[in-house]
Order: sequence, then C-alpha cells, then structure tokens
Amino acid sequence: MNTMIKRPFINFAAVKAAVSLTQILEHYGLAVRMCCPIHGGTNPNEFSVNTERSIWKCFSKCGRGGNISTTCRWWKTWTSTAPRSSSTNGSH
Repeated sequence: MNTMIKRPFINFAAVKAAVSLTQILEHYGLAVRMCCPIHGGTNPNEFSVNTERSIWKCFSKCGRGGNISTTCRWWKTWTSTAPRSSSTNGSH
C-alpha cells in the first residue's frame, strides 16, 4: 500500500521564467525598496532586492533571503507572524 500523499507538481523553473520578482512583490503589496517585511524592519537600506537575479536578502535582524519560489511559499507564514512594514500598502 502506497501511503505517500500525491501533491500537484509545480515546475518552479517555468514559474521563475514566466514571472519576475518585481511582479511577485507587487502582487503581495510590497515594493522593491522597503523595510524587511519579515521581521518588520525600520531601515529600507537593510533589505535588498536584486530584480535582475530575482533574489532578495535581509541584512538585519532575520537575515532571511530568497527568490520567487521562497517568496510565494513563505508569504502566508510571514503575514500571519510578522508585523507589516509601513511602506507596504497591504493589498494582495
């Protein structure tokens, strides 16, 4: 008996090729220049988004970094546990 749960296959390479990090951030109401949305940072210079490489990194408290797929996967957790930065407009 196979006890593995079948999950839909998501081709993240195709998603990364079709969607930009800027589009993902805009979809979640975030900006390319902002305070860290994960830990509610106060200095936008400590959160870096590289749109050419489609990656981001917090150089402050949380130290998190990621790309398009990590942003989509972690967004629900971020919004339920971290304070929203005042530079975000809260639209989804």
